[in-house]
Amino acid sequence: MRSTAPNTHCAHRWANNEDPQKSGKSGHMRFDGMEIYSYATVIAVKYPKKRVAIMAGDGIWNSSTTVKHKSRVRSALPGCWDVVAVDCDRNGYDLRDIKGVRRCHDGMKKTLAKKLEAVAASRRGASLSCRYREYAWYLGKCNAVAAFLGRRAEEVRGVDETSLAEIREEVLKRQRRDAADAAKKQKQLEKARAERYAETLVNMEKWRNREPAGDTWNFPHIILRISKCGKFVETSAQAVVPFKDALLLFGMCRRCREKNEGMEPAERTAVGDYSLWSITNEGDATVGCHLLMFTEMQRCFNEASKLGLC
Repeated sequence: MRSTAPNTHCAHRWANNEDPQKSGKSGHMRFDGMEIYSYATVIAVKYPKKRVAIMAGDGIWNSSTTVKHKSRVRSALPGCWDVVAVDCDRNGYDLRDIKGVRRCHDGMKKTLAKKLEAVAASRRGASLSCRYREYAWYLGKCNAVAAFLGRRAEEVRGVDETSLAEIREEVLKRQRRDAADAAKKQKQLEKARAERYAETLVNMEKWRNREPAGDTWNFPHIILRISKCGKFVETSAQAVVPFKDALLLFGMCRRCREKNEGMEPAERTAVGDYSLWSITNEGDATVGCHLLMFTEMQRCFNEASKLGLC
């Protein structure tokens, strides 16, 4: 079973580090001073004196692993810290160019004020212009940064209540469009996920029938089959154990399931070249680093019974 402890440990070491020269690495995460990386991508930069952390937004390579790493980094930061997400380049290198929180604060404040003044100027005696719509998009995209600056649009001079109401309306429209696009994308992802799962089920059946099945490590769980000679049980994780040891393990799992209680052997219990670590009350067994499902062991036992092996 794969452990997430190394990556979580790296995130906590970075969150507690205040030495810009210190670095460390665990799993696929590493940190160098105030910067922390997922693989080679910068995902966050922190400023301990200001208690602020700037996270990479949607611009970086957000693989499923990188998304998990960002979640662990956010969880490792103290609750009293301000966490701001900003868009950056694909590798997150733009985050390293931010020289201090104050410069970021002042620059964004000036940009926000200029945009608001441009809106007010374009709004006088005219309908909603192209520049005005552009700013409405800008304001919606910078909601997180505006909140970080602690500044409301109403506090900037030159914008009347009518302009603010129309700005809000434009932002709400864009947010609704973004929500519709996100829902459409989610449906597409679910469809693709269902197609991949159906393909995986076909590959699992091919592997059981000794046909080419691609990468067996992508199976949702470990599956079993009887070897050609009938003396061994093979797993999709490329492990092989004697059939008699597998039969004894199945008997132990069945008893735990019937009694509805798990067990952990007091001393080493060998299953071939591997050690039995535990059995749950559902009958699932952890052997070495492999988790064997009771339903899969039951299916393999039924197959062996049909072949007259037990």
